[in-house]
Formats: sequence, structure tokens, C-alpha cells
Amino acid sequence: MFIDDGIAITPDLNNNKYRAIQAMLLAIHTICRPVESNEQIKREDCLSLGKLEEEGQMSECFVLLGWLINTRALTMALPPKKYNKRIRDLQQIISTKRVSYALLETIIGRLNHAATACPIMRYFLSRICLVMINWDISKKSKKVERYLSSQVLEDFQLWKDCFLPKISRSLSLNLITYRRPSFLCWSDACSTGLGGFDYQGYAWGFQIPEKFKCCMQNKNYCLEFLASIISIWQAILYERTNPEECFLSLGDNTSAIGWQHKASVDPDKNLPLFLAFCKFAKILLTSNTCIYSQHIPGTSNNIADALSRRFDLSDKSLSSFICSLHPSQVPTSFRIFPVHPVINFWMTSWLQKCYEMKGLQKIQKKKSVESGGTGQNKQTQSALPMTFGSRSSYLISESKLSAPLQQHFPEENFLDRTRNAWLLQQYKRPWQNWVRSLGQTWGTTPHMDMEATPCTHSLPDSSRV
Repeated sequence: MFIDDGIAITPDLNNNKYRAIQAMLLAIHTICRPVESNEQIKREDCLSLGKLEEEGQMSECFVLLGWLINTRALTMALPPKKYNKRIRDLQQIISTKRVSYALLETIIGRLNHAATACPIMRYFLSRICLVMINWDISKKSKKVERYLSSQVLEDFQLWKDCFLPKISRSLSLNLITYRRPSFLCWSDACSTGLGGFDYQGYAWGFQIPEKFKCCMQNKNYCLEFLASIISIWQAILYERTNPEECFLSLGDNTSAIGWQHKASVDPDKNLPLFLAFCKFAKILLTSNTCIYSQHIPGTSNNIADALSRRFDLSDKSLSSFICSLHPSQVPTSFRIFPVHPVINFWMTSWLQKCYEMKGLQKIQKKKSVESGGTGQNKQTQSALPMTFGSRSSYLISESKLSAPLQQHFPEENFLDRTRNAWLLQQYKRPWQNWVRSLGQTWGTTPHMDMEATPCTHSLPDSSRV
């Protein structure tokens, strides 16, 4: 047994660095028995002094599991040797426009490893992986080459020109480290429009033109995903975000929430959804931001629901309607802003592509029905007394005053209340079955002590690395 990669991390305080130098040696001798002089079976020592001298020294920059880690700048990057090797392989495929199954399998594994630093890049591996899935290797050898389509070659070109150069430079660990969200937004959609707002009170609404409503009847799941994209895109274009922002997208559609982390769709079967995936990934990559998502019940998403449906009201009337009906769910600075022109143009282009794919539906002619003879009227008047559907109230006195409206929450309380709801979901321990080593006792994980709920007010607004 050999230990290929090892790491000892310690803050540079007091004599910690001298203790950390011995940490790897102690770990190896704890796991592996040292070699004795009278060994019956010859074996090598698990401790390689040459490798330890080359890679086991304390340093602020080191290579771990194929990644160049900088502990002072808190960044990671693809080492130059691995970067040059991947660029050569992609250049070979792009120039020849064909690939063998063995090389394709290797390339997909390497690109998947490269996407560890930026998981959103995996959205552009769908078409490449479909080539390998649909490859029938039962009759031919893995070394036989096949020509690739222009769409797959475009994805390879994108990896070569954009993605691999991006991860070859330093990437902040804040974009891949689990942390507390710093920007919250809600969204919703229906067949007539999309809408959403964020914790700062900036709301928006996009009404689908009448021309494109016919092709949006069965695409509500896709519109929900687009609504979550626009909520983030609006904040980025209007420059209301900070560098390395961490978004928390809240919605009431489980499919749209799941697609923000993992997407595997065949573009030949669902091209509009695939185009939305690509745009979503490009927005996060160019802005250097990350995203979390969480599902909320539809009854708790009233504001975004109204923004995506009530286009019969003006922006001012809709704002007054929302603030008066749901004052506890919006901040005091709530206001509806127009959709950014860039988003408006892209949405119109996306709807046009959906409309062209569906095509113009043929107008069905109604079949003429020949009129027959007039039948006899056999209905007679009922002798029963008439019963009215409503009756007058028997109450002697009624209150003419309505209940007082709920007050707006302050900005800080509104944001903390929403963040705390998200944090409580993270504190819940998942139920998992467990079994002892002898296989005699089955059970479930115990409950957490709800009385010892962690204090969330002590956490900063953005817990970064």
C-alpha cells in the first residue's frame, strides 16, 4: 500500500510549522507497519524519502490531487503540464474533426476533472457525453475513429478557448467552498409571463408576447428555470452585486431548482432548455459568482407569483397591491424596475426559436352540421316553491372596521429571517439507515437536540474562506 498524495495544513503560528513537518511521517507510520530487518517477505518501505523531499516540504503553494493550491491567496489552478496536455488533445480533435472511443473516454474524464474547480462547466459536457453514450462498440474496436458533428466541435472549441484557460489561471476558493449566501432572490413563471424580486426590493416582470403564448403552454418548467436566471442576471447587469457573490435562488418548482446544479438534456429533443442551460452557465462564469438553490412552497411565493401574472396592473398599482396584501414578505424598499434591454432582447430571441421549432399550427375547420327538424317543447313549470341562492344576514350588528394591515419588516429583519430559514434546513440531519459491523442491529440516525439550535445571529453576512 502506498500513499500518493498527502497534505498537512496548519496556520503559521508559534511552532506549528515544525510540528506539521512530522505530521505526514506520523500518519504513514500509523497506517503502515515499519519494515523490520528480519522480514520473512521482502517489501519496500512505504515512506519514499525522494518523493517526500520533493513534495513533502512545507510550502504555501503545492500540487494536490492534480490541482495547484495557493494557501495564501486562497486560489486553485490547473498545473501547466496538465493544461498543455489537454489543449493538445482538444486541438487534435478539432483539427481532424474525428475521435476514437478510447480518446473520447479519456477526454471526458479529464474535462470532468477540470470542471471540479468550476462545476458550472459541466453544462457543456452534455453533447460530448451523448456521443460516447450512443457509440456502439460491440462490433468495432475502440480505436476506430468517427467524425463529430459541428455542435460537438463547438463545445470542444469552447473548452479550448474559454474554460481551460480560465481554470489554468487562479480561481478563488470562495466560488467552490460551501458558504453562507450573500444575495437572495425569488422567482416564478407561468405561460403568460415571468417575474421575481430580490432581498434589496428590486422586482421585475416580463410579459410573454401574445404571438409566443401558443408555444409556451407545456413549457412551464422551462420558464421557471428562465425566471431564476433573469433574477440573477438583473442584479448583475444593474451592478448590484459584489465580487464573488453567492446567490441563493428560491423557487417553487423542483425541476428548475435541480437544474441549477445538475443538467443532462439532449439538445436534439429539447433545444430551448439546452440554450437556457448554456446561457445560465455563461452568466455565472463571466461574473465569477456561485449559486445555491432551495425549494419553497407555492403558498410562500406570493410576490413572485403576482409579478409573473398581474400584467393588467401598472407597475405602481402592482407595487401598492403587493405591499398592501403581503407586507411581511417584502422589504420596505420594494419597487418594480423594467427588465434590462439585454435580457429583453435575449428572451425575445429565445421565444422566437421556440416558436420556429413548433411551427405554425394549422387552423382546423369546423365541420358543418346539418340542421334538423324542430323538436317539441315538453318542459313544464315546476310546482315547488322557488329557493334563492343567498339569504339576508341574521346578525343584528356587524363591525364596519377591517382588521389592521401587517406592518413592514425592517430591511435587516427581513433578510435575517430569510437567511435563518435557509440555515435551519442545513442544520437538519438526514435520515440514513445504519448497521453495525456484525450485521445484527439495524436502526436510524438519532434526532438532533432541537433545544441546542445553533445561533445564526453570530454568523457574518458572508462567511468566506
